[in-house]
Amino acid sequence: MIRLSPEQFRSFLSPYLIGGWQQEEIVLSAVDVEPGLVRGIITPKQIFPASDGTLHLAVPAAFIWIAQLGIIYACWDQKLPKKPGEVLLRELHLKCRRVVDATREIDLTIAVTAKRVVAEGVFYSGDISVDRDAFVGEARFVLPIPRTEAEPAPSDFIA
Repeated sequence: MIRLSPEQFRSFLSPYLIGGWQQEEIVLSAVDVEPGLVRGIITPKQIFPASDGTLHLAVPAAFIWIAQLGIIYACWDQKLPKKPGEVLLRELHLKCRRVVDATREIDLTIAVTAKRVVAEGVFYSGDISVDRDAFVGEARFVLPIPRTEAEPAPSDFIA
């Protein structure tokens, strides 16, 4: 194996990944919830332009807002007044089918496919859709709450 020096790899680095993402401003402008489903609308206010000058939603930004929606849904589902602690991400998979235009509002949804009480709190799994399936995938996470608060009624379980 050959080790590249910083001089050898510097020209390959992504301006977005080494700091451009910090210049972005994306806000969560709406959230709709119902049992088994959460939908959020994010509004890009400032987007770091891609190397070709286009403005698109980058996967790291999508990841952040998917995680936020999962947290919001789990807290709402458990009827909590606030986030009880750090949500434990177990897995997040995304397939990027097409570029997401970041010059307009973007919808994100998580359809919950599984929910169960575990030692750490409540485990959730859900199917992800960003911008009408431009990005699709699955998220799995645990909302950490004391077991006595996490005991859902049997009808609350989603297979």
